[in-house]
Amino acid sequence: MKIENNVGEILVLNTKQDYPLFSQYCYLLESGLRKKALIILASFLQTTTQWKYIDRQMFCNMFFQSSITNNDLTVFLTTPLSEQLIKPTLLAMTVAEPQNYLAFKWLGEYFNELTYLKKANELNPNNPLIVELLVIKIEWELWLSTHHLPEGYLGNYEEDITNINLALLLVDSFENKNEFYNQFINYKQKIELYIKTQK
Repeated sequence: MKIENNVGEILVLNTKQDYPLFSQYCYLLESGLRKKALIILASFLQTTTQWKYIDRQMFCNMFFQSSITNNDLTVFLTTPLSEQLIKPTLLAMTVAEPQNYLAFKWLGEYFNELTYLKKANELNPNNPLIVELLVIKIEWELWLSTHHLPEGYLGNYEEDITNINLALLLVDSFENKNEFYNQFINYKQKIELYIKTQK
C-alpha cells in the first residue's frame, strides 16, 4: 500500500535511518496493519530502555515536530508508545528544561492536560497556537463540568470561574472574540446561578 504524502510518510522517511524499527512501525500502522505494527513497536520500545535522557529528548523533538496538527500524530501515539516512551520523556523534559515551553505544550495538547497548557502559555504567551489550544481546552473542561446542569455540577466552581476569567482575557486577541466572549460569559452565568441555588 502506497503511503500518501502526509505526516505518516514524513515519519517513515525521517526515522528510516536513525530509528528503523520505528519507521517500520509507522509504515505498517499507516498501511492499516495495526497488529504487525504493534509487534514491531514492542521491539523498538525494548531498544529505548537503554537510551539516555538526551536520546529520548531528541526522539520526542523529532516526533512532535513532524507535524503541527495533533490529528495526524495522534494516530501514531498508541498506548504503548505514549506510556512507555513519549509521556515519561516529556515529563522528564519539564523538570530538566523548565523554561522549554514545548514539552508543556505537547503534554497539554496530546495528553489533554490543562495545567501543562497553562504553563506553556505562561512561558510563551505570544504563541497563537498555544492560546488557541488553551481556550479550546478550557471550553471543553467547562462543558464537562456543566453538561448535567441543573441536575448536578461535575466540576470545581472556583477552578472553573478562574479558567473562565483567563479565557476571557485570551480571546481578546481573536478575530471572532465576541463569539467566544459570549460563550464564556454564558458558562459563567450558568455556574453562578447554580451556586446560588445550592446556598
